[in-house]
Amino acid sequence: ASTGTWAGYPAPVASNFSYAWYSCTSAVASSSTLQAGCSVIANAASASVALTSAMVGKHLVAKVTATTSTNKVGAGVASTFSASFGPIRIAPSNSAAPSFTPTSVAVGRTLVANVGTWTGTGPITTTYQWFSCPSTATISASVPVPATCSLINGYDNINLVVPQTSATKKILLAVKATNSVGSVVKSAISAAGVTAAAISPLALRAIL
Repeated sequence: ASTGTWAGYPAPVASNFSYAWYSCTSAVASSSTLQAGCSVIANAASASVALTSAMVGKHLVAKVTATTSTNKVGAGVASTFSASFGPIRIAPSNSAAPSFTPTSVAVGRTLVANVGTWTGTGPITTTYQWFSCPSTATISASVPVPATCSLINGYDNINLVVPQTSATKKILLAVKATNSVGSVVKSAISAAGVTAAAISPLALRAIL
């Protein structure tokens, strides 16, 4: 928030200002009083405010109060409410990581992705990619898809039929969530490498 321009004597300096923030259901104009439909945001008492998922779709208003010393009782305090800005839009945020089932992976087995839980400004679209990774590969918030992983071509939807080429490797699912603000990628990786497909007795007899 900007303090704006203030008149009076003594003129207020930076240390004379305090702040409060309000969340409003619709756009409001600047005013000397708080408009209807606005409620105070807890623990927001500085010149800036951290945006949260609870603010999505809301309009924010800053209250700026100037307090100076004066020999007139009550005359040294004045407040104003800014015009609102918004509605607030927030990039996708993941609160429950993607996953896939079954967690035991084998060649030829069908894996089914779970997109996880996402919040942020809607609509949020999700896309899928599947990767083969070395048995030593690990993932983190900053590196959802290690550079050592290879894209499994032809599988960009919720299902993956594990290919023979992924034997002994880990399977990684990457989910990309996108909205009007930006994109975020989160992933899940198998705990162990892909095992070879089991051969039934009938199939073994046919081979022999």
